[in-house]
Amino acid sequence: MVGAQSFAAGKGADRSHLVRFAHDLVARFPAAHHARALAALTLLYVAGQEKERGLLGVNKERLKLIHTGLSLLGDIQAAGQVAVLFESDGPETRRAFAPVVEILASYLAFCLREKLDPRQPDAAARFTKH
Repeated sequence: MVGAQSFAAGKGADRSHLVRFAHDLVARFPAAHHARALAALTLLYVAGQEKERGLLGVNKERLKLIHTGLSLLGDIQAAGQVAVLFESDGPETRRAFAPVVEILASYLAFCLREKLDPRQPDAAARFTKH
């Protein structure tokens, strides 16, 4: 379905391309669960490649990507189905996808502690502000 390293994110230009791809997916197919799930995972994937902190403190661009990605992630079944695209992209992409799992695990733990529904956009907003 996709070529090897379609999800390359090693360079800033690669990450910018992936962010545009995610936003285009949502703009073109706003009601399609799989498109929204792929956009969400792509944004979380890019966020996972960004540094958590910069020279001026917290990396606000990374937090914005996480917030948007989590806000789009409404259909967990669709997300599981489109995650196979990252799996089939090759070993480098599979290794680079690990931070997405860490972000999601951290988000779910936060929602559990705070008694929030992880499917609600407010939960994503609160998570990225803590």
